[in-house]
Amino acid sequence: MKVLILAGGFATRLWPLSEKKTKPLLPVGGKSIISHLVDKINPDLEIVISTNEQFEDQFQDWKEKNYPDRNINILVEPSKSEKDKKGAIGAIGYAVETYNIHDDLLVVAGDNLITFDINEFINKFDGNSLVAFYDIKDREAAKKFGVVEIKDNKVIDFEEKPSEPKSTIVSTLCYILQKEVLGDLKEFVKTGKDNAGDFIAFLVNNKSFIVRPFVFSGLWFDIGSFEAYLEANTQIQGSPIISEKALVSEDSKILGSSFIESEVVIENSIIEHSVIMEGCKIKNSTIRNCIIDDNCVMTNVTLENQMVRNKTKI
Repeated sequence: MKVLILAGGFATRLWPLSEKKTKPLLPVGGKSIISHLVDKINPDLEIVISTNEQFEDQFQDWKEKNYPDRNINILVEPSKSEKDKKGAIGAIGYAVETYNIHDDLLVVAGDNLITFDINEFINKFDGNSLVAFYDIKDREAAKKFGVVEIKDNKVIDFEEKPSEPKSTIVSTLCYILQKEVLGDLKEFVKTGKDNAGDFIAFLVNNKSFIVRPFVFSGLWFDIGSFEAYLEANTQIQGSPIISEKALVSEDSKILGSSFIESEVVIENSIIEHSVIMEGCKIKNSTIRNCIIDDNCVMTNVTLENQMVRNKTKI
């Protein structure tokens, strides 16, 4: 089995934060989203990370700093912006073709934060394609996802973003594709459909294949928005984390799920439920529920529920 982590998107809903920083490398609970995934994967498995030309160097630096001895390959899709990027299906097909993959393939979205045991997921694989599902327990919320019906340990219906969901069980982008369907995937790429769920729907409707469900409990975050990012950090982290290379004065308070990265200087300030990224300087300020990007300077300000572009001075 091989592992493919999809990390080729440009995360436009998280701009300006994602303008120069790829979403899978954003910190949650003290480490990057994608590191949470890699740490759950058996180190004996080969991992391919599919990204784009804009963020190639960031992933190479991440690999060298965190996993120099892991069998991780960075695959660069020929795209530099949202308009010319491959969708999820195109990215999977490109990886299969580039690496000539003929093995069963574990596919995971690089911006999904999951708490279940991926090795348990792999152990449930019986030779038929396997999809991780989550009961969101809200039909209105289910409209944003692929919704399924399950019977006799089989997925019998799959509908992408339905207006009237038949259940509250939704698909996450965590699949094991049996090697026998990879040829069909190559043909499916030619349809132009770029949502990964469309291929799962194809398999469900094709009587030649069986798709097994893996319904997990616990936490799952599809980090596609400012609110989702802060919520994930709150749920995963809980208490403050302060880098050893940060300087926080004794008259400052770091509260809640705040994460303070390296080279940050904080003086006479309150930071609560916020992510303060590298090189920021904050003085005489109150920051709540905010994401402050690299090298910002905040003096005598009060900010709540804001996402601040890198190098901003207020």
